Amino acid sequence: MDTTGAEEPDIAAMHASLESMRSELDRLASAIERLARLEERNHAMASLLAELKSSCTLLDGRIKALETVAPSARHTSDLMERVIWAALGLLAAILLKKLGVI
Repeated sequence: MDTTGAEEPDIAAMHASLESMRSELDRLASAIERLARLEERNHAMASLLAELKSSCTLLDGRIKALETVAPSARHTSDLMERVIWAALGLLAAILLKKLGVI
């Protein structure tokens, strides 16, 4: 009983099937590599996001501190402006008295 003629198409079909599987495995490996790269990028972005969140928290604290100090700074600025105007008024009065206008 010679069955080599009947087995050749089966072997050829199995060979084609194996080649197809090999091709699909190559595509799968490529997809896994891309997925790994995306995971690395995702991790890097998550780390960067955490750093930015920390920076924003620090800046928020600094802004709140400035907002707390700003009213007193405005009060000091108004006071200094009044002192300067008073000094200029006094200087003008002294100058006018020296000139004999007053």
